[in-house]
Amino acid sequence: MNKLESLALGRSVPHTLVRFALPVIAGLLLMRINTAVDHVLVGQAISTVGVAAITICDPFVLLITALAVLVGDGGSFVIALSMGAHDTRKAARAAGTGIAAAAVLSLAFALTATLFADPLLRFAGASETLLPHARPFLQIIAWSSLFTAFSSGISSFVRTAGYPNRVFAIQTISILCNIALGYLLVIVMDTGTAGAACATAIGQAAAMIATIAFLLKRDMPFKLRARDLVPDFRMLFKTAALGFPSSALRITDAFCIFATNFLVTAFAISALPHGTTTGGALAASGIENAVTAFLLVPGIGIATAARPFIGYCSGADLPRRTYQFARWTFICGFAALLPLWAAVELAPELFVGMFGIDAADVPFACWVLRASALTVPISMVRIVGTSYFQASGQAGIANALIVLQQGSYILVKFIAFPFLLPVFTQFDHLQSLFLGSIGGGLAAVAITAAFLFRERFVIQGKIAESEA
Repeated sequence: MNKLESLALGRSVPHTLVRFALPVIAGLLLMRINTAVDHVLVGQAISTVGVAAITICDPFVLLITALAVLVGDGGSFVIALSMGAHDTRKAARAAGTGIAAAAVLSLAFALTATLFADPLLRFAGASETLLPHARPFLQIIAWSSLFTAFSSGISSFVRTAGYPNRVFAIQTISILCNIALGYLLVIVMDTGTAGAACATAIGQAAAMIATIAFLLKRDMPFKLRARDLVPDFRMLFKTAALGFPSSALRITDAFCIFATNFLVTAFAISALPHGTTTGGALAASGIENAVTAFLLVPGIGIATAARPFIGYCSGADLPRRTYQFARWTFICGFAALLPLWAAVELAPELFVGMFGIDAADVPFACWVLRASALTVPISMVRIVGTSYFQASGQAGIANALIVLQQGSYILVKFIAFPFLLPVFTQFDHLQSLFLGSIGGGLAAVAITAAFLFRERFVIQGKIAESEA
């Protein structure tokens, strides 16, 4: 019996889930801190202009992460299902296919970002003032995208094999390198955004080396061979199908940041609060993205921890155990989201103050942060729904759900609220844009709840059939 099997079939589901989730949550927290470090250090060194420049680059960073989780999450689901069916060779081929795909996708992104850096940044909203700060950050981050693919994507293969502590070690290496080198390069040596990007790249490279070392350890349940790195195109299709929902979330988030930056710049001409600058409004958007992502970590961590177990139990045809893991994922995740969410709602200035923006821009940034965080607790419905259908191998339902979730969010946030809300309320276009996060979040949660309600009856039918 391998480690994943012994954990999945253990006695207490909540105990197993929480125990497995703790290093996952800790690792994700480190990843979020790792992402926020660039904003914080550059903000302290260059103030609002530096934070605004990195905010302009945030969509491209999300696209890199989207490529990483496409092959990382998708490959992990295939590995878990294969191990549930006791097919370790298939699991190894899935891992090798994911690594090969990550290498090709990373190279393509790096070449595109290098050749078209300035047009892409201008399209994203960079002014001539921001461009010199944003350009080096984007280009360095783009050429380190293979490192990111391993640290954010391929490392999940190690977790799926039953070793979350090893993934936590990988993420710890990355964040410690980034913080130490970032402080040295940005604060001490005053190298600006280029220094922040170099620190991030070196940290990700160290994480990639650690990931490879763990994948080749003898105690891994599947053994990688050189021939496994030759892509299996049927398996690649399945990997992409199961990984698409995770990837689509990042791609849609990237689009949302593009759209937000564009609309903030457009609305700022006539709707800026007193004392707030256009750069300050862009910085507020970047702070909102960074802090909200941080708030969701406990829920995402628990859902991520549950994936190998749901996948294994689905592959082993154990519907009751699958249902138990799904139910406890929601309960534990919802409870875990509450403390950090309450802290932001009660004291947003503590979080905004870390980013070093100008004093005149702080009040608006605090308002934006409190508004966008309102729907964080109920986001667990959306998180569980997407994760469950992926992990159980239901690619078609998972992809349909993610399209409906993200489509409704975009329509509500970028059309219904910013252009219709000012007609009926006292909120201006800029305020309505940020309030759209609430409406879009509620729409996505309602759609997911409908899918989960239907699935509950389906799985209960399977339980009754298996126990008849």
